[in-house]
Amino acid sequence: NLLQPDLRALGQEARARRKQDEIKEAAERAIVKLRELEELHRGNTEASEAYIRDVARSKEVLRPFLLALESGSERMVALAMGSVQKLLAHRAVSLTDRRAFLDHLRVHS
Repeated sequence: NLLQPDLRALGQEARARRKQDEIKEAAERAIVKLRELEELHRGNTEASEAYIRDVARSKEVLRPFLLALESGSERMVALAMGSVQKLLAHRAVSLTDRRAFLDHLRVHS
């Protein structure tokens, strides 16, 4: 999965910062959710429109990236932005969540 390495990196960075337990836990939950979705779609995750749609609907997958964007840490923001770009490129973000990402970028830029 394209996002699991990003989520692991985000979790490790959050662990290193110690004050970012919420991000670490959200990243771990997102990895579990992605694995559940992969199992549901039986490994046909790269090209599966259903898989992408399910990722886009999953607040659990998107939450760690939103939290990282809000963290104020340059490293965490950079990690999150790379992942958000991947999600957007694969159309794996709902319209509502796209707005949330854009609103956050406007507020914190």
